[in-house]
Formats: sequence, C-alpha cells, structure tokens
Amino acid sequence: MSSPRIPAPDEKMFCLDFRREGGGVVSTALVAASRLGSSTSFVGTVGDDENGRLIIEEFERYGVDIDCLQVKPNASSTFSFIMVDQKTAQRSIVTSPGCYKDVIMEEKEKKLLSSASYLHLDSYVIQVGIKAAQVARENSVQVSLDVGTLRPGVEDLLPLVDILITSELFARQLIGKDDPERAAKKMLALGPRIVGITLGDRGCFFLTQQGAFWRPAYRVEVVDTTGAGDVFHGAFLHGLLRGWDLERVADFANAVAALKCTRLGGRGGIPTFSQTMAFLRKKGEQRLWGDQPELG
Repeated sequence: MSSPRIPAPDEKMFCLDFRREGGGVVSTALVAASRLGSSTSFVGTVGDDENGRLIIEEFERYGVDIDCLQVKPNASSTFSFIMVDQKTAQRSIVTSPGCYKDVIMEEKEKKLLSSASYLHLDSYVIQVGIKAAQVARENSVQVSLDVGTLRPGVEDLLPLVDILITSELFARQLIGKDDPERAAKKMLALGPRIVGITLGDRGCFFLTQQGAFWRPAYRVEVVDTTGAGDVFHGAFLHGLLRGWDLERVADFANAVAALKCTRLGGRGGIPTFSQTMAFLRKKGEQRLWGDQPELG
C-alpha cells in the first residue's frame, strides 16, 4: 500500500495505491526467474485459506511449478502488510508468520531437488534448508542462499552453500562493521565459490577465488523497493543458467531489480527478459551486451 507518508500514532490518511500479491524471499525469486524464462519449482507450505489460494493462483499465472507445494488444512498462510511512503519509498512491514515453518522434506521433494540445476534457499527454516542442501550436494546440485540477517543456526547452513548472496545488513552483522570486502572474504573462507553482497542504491559487490568486482546500481525513479533483493536473486540465477560470466550476470540482476523498483509491490514491476534487454541497451551497456536483443 502506498500512502503520502508513514502515519504517526493515531493519525489517519487516505491510501494512494494498493496491491495484493504474493511475496516471500524464495518464492519471489522464483517468480522473477520464471518471468525471465527459466523453469522453476517451489517447495514450501501455504494454508487452505484465501491467502493460500491467492499464492497458488499467482504461482500458476507466473509459470512456477507447484507440484511440491504443501497445503496445510486449517492453517493460515504467511502474509505481510507493507506500507510505502510515496515520497521517500521507505517501507514499514508487519508480518503474520502463518505456517511457513511446517514444510516437510519427503521423497517427492527430494526427487525434485535431485533433478534441479540450482537449489535456492532462504534462512528462515534452517533445519529444512540444511536437509535440502544436503540432498542437493549429494546430487551435484548447486546451492544458492539469500540471507538478510544473522539468524541463529545459519552458520550450520553456510558450509553447504555454493552461491552466497547476502544483504548489506548481514555483512555488517557478520564482522561488526561496514566493510563489504572484508565481510566477503570471511564468507568466502567458509566454502562458497561465489560470494555477493547487495548494497541497495550502491549496487553490489562480488568475490570469488579468481577476484573481486563492484557493479553500480542503475538509476531509476524508485516507487517501491519491496522484493528488490529477492528479484535480484532470481535474475542472478537466470543469468547463471544462461552460462554468462559473473560480471554480466550481476549487471543483468541489477537491471531486473531496478526495473522492479519502478512499480508498487514486490512482483508487479518484474520485467520480462526482452524488457530488461531493452533497458540495458537504452543505458548504453555495449561493453557487456553488444547490440544483440537476446544473448544465450
């Protein structure tokens, strides 16, 4: 929901715009990857309530496979109420956790994981994430992790991760200061082959054993940053699936995330692949992309 500003206590004001749509760290990343052209499947839980039906309908509309989506009877789906300050694009978020922790890893889910190219995780249900990552590792599936804050138990998951992309907050919490390069070096020592830190309007920083690089964010008229990090992850995985070099992948993910921010909501502004390529050409990114509208 967009409002003139975040209301003060006991203040009332009119809503300027409103969207009701699916969200979530991994689920929005998968929606982004699917919209860009990747084949995606979701493993998780929803309740058998109205919000659960909305979540299912959106997955189906965006082409995300939900054969392993678990619907819990008499349960509430996770949902959030997000208020966006129209002037500053700053947000206030209140979340009802619902049944997201009730996901069960059984043979059906394990079979799906073993056939994937990448497994993308968040850090909200650590023990399930560890089990899923172990199955992925046993089947040579690359594990990607989106971690926003330093949660208890996440250190047990990190050694199983191949691609670790964190928020600026997590990097700062990890080493106790604002130093992305130092934080990335510490994370790389834990075992991932790719470490990245998203830095909002400052872009992103990446480190591998081969070296490091910064990529700036693209300047757009920001309406709402909700879901930008999730969308970045989905676009990043899409780029890896296309076999692009890492710098090109990061630029592409920056562009997709920037375009998302031009619309209210976490998913309404997610661009298609062709829209993203048109944006990059308009920005004059000939160094990375040349003149081709699509690159395989």
